[in-house]
Amino acid sequence: MSPVLWEFGLSLECSGDPETSCCTFLPHQTPLGIREGQHYRPSRNWNESFLCLRHGQVFARSAEDVHLEFDTLGRYPTIPPFWQIEAQCARESCGKKHTLYASGPSIVSEAQLVNRILKLNAIVPCDSHDLVWKRELIHGVCWV
Repeated sequence: MSPVLWEFGLSLECSGDPETSCCTFLPHQTPLGIREGQHYRPSRNWNESFLCLRHGQVFARSAEDVHLEFDTLGRYPTIPPFWQIEAQCARESCGKKHTLYASGPSIVSEAQLVNRILKLNAIVPCDSHDLVWKRELIHGVCWV
């Protein structure tokens, strides 16, 4: 049996099966909160959008959804990079700004992150339409 990684994270029910659901692990400190021993202390009462970089689905999560998650060390030897994504809608006359969070073991640079987002073309509600992604309007900050 492989060793297990226990870290604070958020479950994303991409597959519909809790046994195989994706997870966004949270680094020990982010704009969303900080780990203190066996507890997670949110920086504020937040509700944010989390993007699954594997399936391209977006999930609304709150600070209350953070709990200890586990994975075998075979899949992720350490916490995967955690990204804060700032995107501006490219639809003409919109320009609304969005913040999303994501993590993925194979995404180690902002360029890789942007390429993955554009490939996924995830549906993110933006007023009366969906967010229109454009390379120049997507920026990522990595928290480790």
